[in-house]
Amino acid sequence: MSRRPLELLILTTVVMIVVAIVSLQSLVGLVLWGGVYALLHGLLFPEETRAKGLAVYMLYATITVILFLAQFWTNPAYFGFSGGIGVGTDDFWFYSIVAGNMPDIFPQRLGAHFPGHVYADLLKIAAWPFNSLFGTVKPLDLLFFNAMGLAFAPFLAAGLARGLGGGEKTVSIAFRTTLLCPFLLGNSLILMRDGLVAVMFGGALWGLVGRRWVLAAICVAGVFWMRVGTGLLLLGTIMMLGFFIWNSTTINGIPRLRVTWSGLGLTAAAIVIVIVASRLFGQQAGDSPAGLQLFRADFLQSFMARGASNDTGTSSFYFILQLPLPLRLPLAFAFFLGSPYFAVTAFHVQGLWVPRAFMFNTFSLLFIVYVAWFVRGAARAFRERHALMIGLLLVLVIDLLLISQASMQMRHKMPMMILFYVIVGYGVRNTHKGDRSLGWMASGAVLLVNVVMNVLQVFRT
Repeated sequence: MSRRPLELLILTTVVMIVVAIVSLQSLVGLVLWGGVYALLHGLLFPEETRAKGLAVYMLYATITVILFLAQFWTNPAYFGFSGGIGVGTDDFWFYSIVAGNMPDIFPQRLGAHFPGHVYADLLKIAAWPFNSLFGTVKPLDLLFFNAMGLAFAPFLAAGLARGLGGGEKTVSIAFRTTLLCPFLLGNSLILMRDGLVAVMFGGALWGLVGRRWVLAAICVAGVFWMRVGTGLLLLGTIMMLGFFIWNSTTINGIPRLRVTWSGLGLTAAAIVIVIVASRLFGQQAGDSPAGLQLFRADFLQSFMARGASNDTGTSSFYFILQLPLPLRLPLAFAFFLGSPYFAVTAFHVQGLWVPRAFMFNTFSLLFIVYVAWFVRGAARAFRERHALMIGLLLVLVIDLLLISQASMQMRHKMPMMILFYVIVGYGVRNTHKGDRSLGWMASGAVLLVNVVMNVLQVFRT
C-alpha cells in the first residue's frame, strides 16, 4: 500500500474511534457526509484527486471534533457551541431551531422569536436522515455537513488559480493556504453558513473560468438563496472578472487585455443581469424599506458602537467608518483586508477561554507573511500585464470595499479569501527585488498595526 492511502486509512480510523466515543450516532454522520463528498468530488474533479479530497474531508472532520470538544470543555453551558454575545456567535441558535424541544438549560438567543432562517432550512434537510433513523439529530451530525462543504474550498482555489493561468506553483500555494486557513476554519466548522457561502462563491468563479455553466448557475442560485446581498456581489464579480476573461488573448503564455466586440457584448449582457437582479433582490438584501444599503449607518451606530467600547480592533474600524469618504474607503479596505488582527485579550473573555480566538490569532500571524506575497503578486500581475490576475485583483479590491461598507462584518469577507490566496500564490515566485522590498514593507506595516492595537488594548483594560 502506498503512503498516502495508508495515511488516509490511519486518519479515518482514528477519527471514527474518537467520534464513536463522543457520539456513536454521529459516526453515521461522518460516514454519510464523507460518502456524499466522495460522490460530488468525483463529479467535479479528476479521479486521481479523490483520495486527496477524502483526506481533506477527514482532516476537517478531525478539526471539527477538536473544536467542538474544546468549546464544550471551556464553556459547557453552550454544549460545545461557540458561546454567547462577546464570546461566540449564533451557531447554538441554529441548532436549537433544527433540533427543537431543547431542554430548559439550553441557552436562548436574544430575538429567538424572529421568523425562520434559510440556513436553518438547509440544516433541517441535512438533519432529515438522522431524525428518520434515530428520532434526533446531534450537533456533530450537522457539523460534519459543514465540514463536507468546506472540503471543496482548497480544490476550488487551486482550480481558479489554474484557470486564470497562474502556473502550477500558484495552484499549489493557493491549495495549501486555503486548506489550512484558520480564518476559514474558525468560521466554517461551526454551525454558520459563511463557509458554505464562500465555497459556492468560489465554485461560481471556477465555473466561469472553466466554462462550467451548469455548476456556475447552481452556485449563483445557492449563494442567492443563502444570502441575497452576497448573491448580488457575486453577480457583480462575475461581470467584472468576465470582462477580463472575455476580452483577453494569450501572448507569449500570458493573457493580455484585448477588447473585442464579442467580449464587450458578453460584458454588457452581464451588466444588464446585475442591474435587473439588483432591482429584484435589492430590497431583500437591505435592512431598510429602501432596499440594498451601500453604507449601513444604523448598524455602525448600534452594533459597531457597542463593540467599539470593549475592543480596540472594533473601535479602530468604527473610527475609520466615520471618516470622510476619500479617507474612509482606502483605510476601510486596508483594515478589512488584514482583519482579524492579533488580540491578546481575545483568548480569555468573560472569564472563559475562547478556542476560536487561537485560530483567528494564528491567522493574524500568518497574514503578516501572506500580505508580503499578496503585494508581490499584485505587483507581478501589473508588471507582466497579466490580464486575468489584474482582473482578479480588481475584483478583490472592489468586493472588499463594498463588504467593508455594506456589511461591516469580518466573517462576510470569507468568499474573498479564496481570491486572496490565489494572488498570494501568484506572488510567491516573484523574485523582483523592488517587488520583494514592497512586500516586506507591507508585512512590517501590518506587524506594526498589530503591536500598536495590542498596546492600546492593554492600556484600555
